Amino acid sequence: MVRIGALLAVFLVVSTALADIPMRPVTSDLDAEFARAADLLEQGDRAAAETVLGHIGAKSGQRAWRARIAFLLAADDERRSDFAAAERKLRGAEAAAIGLEPYRRERLGRVLLASGRIDAAVEEWKGALDAEEPFAMRIAVAREIAGALEKDGRVRDALAVLGRAAAGARGTDFSAIEVDRVRLGLAAGDSRSVADAARALLLRAPAADVARATPAAVRAVLKREEKRLSAAGRARRGRALVAAGDPKRGYRLLAERPGAWPAADRAANQLAL
Repeated sequence: MVRIGALLAVFLVVSTALADIPMRPVTSDLDAEFARAADLLEQGDRAAAETVLGHIGAKSGQRAWRARIAFLLAADDERRSDFAAAERKLRGAEAAAIGLEPYRRERLGRVLLASGRIDAAVEEWKGALDAEEPFAMRIAVAREIAGALEKDGRVRDALAVLGRAAAGARGTDFSAIEVDRVRLGLAAGDSRSVADAARALLLRAPAADVARATPAAVRAVLKREEKRLSAAGRARRGRALVAAGDPKRGYRLLAERPGAWPAADRAANQLAL
């Protein structure tokens, strides 16, 4: 379900400094009217909202405001499952005027997917990933692409998308990407991808093997791959576990074969103990 309020928040946090089309100072009256139109859409009063938005477009005379209006109405169209109307508005929106071109393409991809046009959706999402503008949703979009490809039976293509995205992922995004890579690698019979993703999780998201959110099949792979780690790898995992607040398991791994530690790791391993 598309939330109009959530879309409005995007407009509020994106600086107009990102725009490639300069905006004249926006009056608080227009901001307030725009927020009122969003409220009217939430309440289901489309006609009243369009009246308010028409006034904003005429008064501002700016492409940036017209782009905001197109985004807002497209979100309402999507919420009402009028995907054709949403697509028209998003294709016509000059989102570069407010620094939101990758967000336009991400939203258009969702609309196209909802209307059953998977390849067209993937094309828009790839365009969003390649955009030069700042874009906070790159990992989310990569997962959207992978999800669409997986549903279409193109598991290996989905796996390739996630593999490229993994390099830029951090924190919970990293964990989610690598869990998906293990899961899809199992489905595709790609043992190399499974092993690489599992080892990345063991070292960079050490609690993933006991997290309830981790699928059972992925937890089983992590358990198996931990046993296959070299002495140096097991010690690095031990350090990661200690740092993540699991000293019991971490100390056990660190205590196994200190004589096999590489010289470059010795000081860090001893410090963890």
